[in-house]
Amino acid sequence: RLYRLAADLGHVKAQCNLGAFFTRGHGVTHDDTQAAKWFRLAAEQGDARAQFNLGTCYANGSGVDEDYAEAARLYRLSATQGFKDAQWNFAVFCTNGLGVTIDNEEAYMWYSLAAEQGHEKAQHYLNLLDEVAREIAEGEAIEAPQ
Repeated sequence: RLYRLAADLGHVKAQCNLGAFFTRGHGVTHDDTQAAKWFRLAAEQGDARAQFNLGTCYANGSGVDEDYAEAARLYRLSATQGFKDAQWNFAVFCTNGLGVTIDNEEAYMWYSLAAEQGHEKAQHYLNLLDEVAREIAEGEAIEAPQ
């Protein structure tokens, strides 16, 4: 009840947390539409975690219509604030052209930023990319998967 009161009064962290409670059904009935509502209110106030969470709602069609362009916009907003999970997700969107034009240079930049903050998937992915680049530079043959 206290989170709801604080959220109703516009407290950004309470709004984001309430959205997470609705996503998980923690202390409330699971409700993706309510989760998206509370994430949106916090995201509109510039909260990076809420922007990321709302982006994920749009990416998955959870509580809102699936919309990769809106997910990408929200991930980018969160990523520019240094939220490493958003940096990873936006990089994946740039790599695969989800809601944005494919841009491998921009993707590499976001993977790098996430990796610098300790995002394990980003670190692993960059290691793979660096290994492939090294093999290409050394003229080694790269075999296609069978």
